[in-house]
Amino acid sequence: MQFTHNQHYVPRTYLKPWENAQGKLEIYDKKGMTTAHKGPKRILKDTDYYEKPGEPVDNALEIKFGTFENAYGPVREAVLFVVKNAVECGGNVSEELASYLSTVPQKANIIKEFAAVSFFRTPAALAAMRTQLNADTTDPLSAMALSALDSPFMMSTQAFDSTLLDRFRNLSIIVMYSHTELLNTCDRPCFPVSGGTGHANFGHDIGRHPLMFAFMPISPRLLVAFIPTLNGRQPFVHGCDVTPEFALQSRDIVERFAERYVVIAQ
Repeated sequence: MQFTHNQHYVPRTYLKPWENAQGKLEIYDKKGMTTAHKGPKRILKDTDYYEKPGEPVDNALEIKFGTFENAYGPVREAVLFVVKNAVECGGNVSEELASYLSTVPQKANIIKEFAAVSFFRTPAALAAMRTQLNADTTDPLSAMALSALDSPFMMSTQAFDSTLLDRFRNLSIIVMYSHTELLNTCDRPCFPVSGGTGHANFGHDIGRHPLMFAFMPISPRLLVAFIPTLNGRQPFVHGCDVTPEFALQSRDIVERFAERYVVIAQ
């Protein structure tokens, strides 16, 4: 059996909307402060990234992530078709997107599930979780969790075993369309943002804390916010336009949350 050793922690299907006509991505390296055009196969990956350390390669997590990627790609393309049609017909893009995803909630759930796995599968997510636990090592349980969280394999395995996916499914969605400024993404596609309280506990708060939400750019024109569904309501989808000011702020936020690489809209 042939195994995949070149394992992407940001999947190529996610990055596709940021490719130029030649299939290249414009990548800004925060560490080297350089910009280069690269093919999606060459970036945001590592050898045997999701394999269990010291064990034979089995691709178990790679295959599991693949199911979410395969479901997300067609849904993202359907969403972008709605955008294209609304623009061509002079409609309200964000409202038509919200209506579409409200009508077919299974597609909204696929976006939420892809966001959930993107939330924990990257090196930046692992570093954030370890930093959080390290700050609380006076707690014996946190110290034990920190010692166990020694690889992407353990991070992903624990995340799949947790309630994180269910909590993302119960979040509501705000789809935001940018008419003017283009939106970037990075090596951490979905990341947590607190609502101004400094309360940004990495894994525990999402879907629990009322001021905790997550962001994920879907394309250079489209950004999704995942927000708490309060007071026992059913998850909903709402649409709004992105102001030029907020679009520029979102670029700053994406760069701040990027571990190293920013994918620049072209």
